[in-house]
Amino acid sequence: MREYLPLLAVLFALLLGLIVGKGWERYKLRDGRWIDRRRLRETPHYMLGLNFLVDNQVDQAIEELTQATSIGNTDALEIQMILGNLYRQKGQVARAITVHQSLLQRTNLTRLEHVHALPYETHYHGTWTIDIDDVRRGIGERTRAILVVSPNNPTGAVASRAQLARIGPSEDEEGLA
Repeated sequence: MREYLPLLAVLFALLLGLIVGKGWERYKLRDGRWIDRRRLRETPHYMLGLNFLVDNQVDQAIEELTQATSIGNTDALEIQMILGNLYRQKGQVARAITVHQSLLQRTNLTRLEHVHALPYETHYHGTWTIDIDDVRRGIGERTRAILVVSPNNPTGAVASRAQLARIGPSEDEEGLA
């Protein structure tokens, strides 16, 4: 019996690790309480919204997806992204920008989406300009995309085409968007 004790301990540790891993996958702790990550996807509004989207009934899709986010957890990033894109498709660009900007202002976005957000400097010389050298210094070998918020809040500055061209990837930065 004693010769099986180490094997039983290893099996127990593996089982415990599996249980903890599945729990971590499904739940997260927010503000001192556990939140079920899958709950929002199980709402009928989410599924109805996706069905309306497939049927190209954009207005109904927006209505159902909005209800899905209002039911509980507004932390559903994918639903908010869909809503922003649908607003843009319907020509409600200001509303789409508001939705997408609210996503960028989330403090937990980087942690949730495995993104490292690196703020860039802006300078005022009669008008607000982006410090392009600051943006370029932030590009590393693991950089996959650069997001420049333009118009920039709260300054309202709009990046010129020349600035955006200088920020864009050079020939040796393959795979960078």
